[in-house]
Amino acid sequence: MPEPAQNPEPSAAPTPRGQEKRKHARHTVEIVVDVYELGEGGVPVRHWSCTTSDLSRGGIGLSSDRMVHIGRVLLLAMPGAAGGPKKVMCGIVRSASYEAGHGHTLGVEFTAVPDSRPLKSWRRDNGLAEAA
Repeated sequence: MPEPAQNPEPSAAPTPRGQEKRKHARHTVEIVVDVYELGEGGVPVRHWSCTTSDLSRGGIGLSSDRMVHIGRVLLLAMPGAAGGPKKVMCGIVRSASYEAGHGHTLGVEFTAVPDSRPLKSWRRDNGLAEAA
């Protein structure tokens, strides 16, 4: 009989064999972030706010009022340290689920912010710096 899992939190993205896919330790963090979904042209086409549920070096869990398809690219405007400017992180939606009464849960894997001229202009025009 298999040993019970040592991590009391459920996995957001189990493999088909039920094994944990995460490479980094996650931490419970609840903050509001601005979310921008990138469209075909590589610039944001939708904007809304989400609440984070957990954060790791490799990704972030979000609670959302909106559905987002797996594979979509999101920009996340995170609050800056000590009231500083927001920092932009980028990620790909790797898991998405819905629970009545709770909304959508998204698992987002961090990736590099696209280095496109239109996105750089958009970030500059909206006062959003890339995270260091």
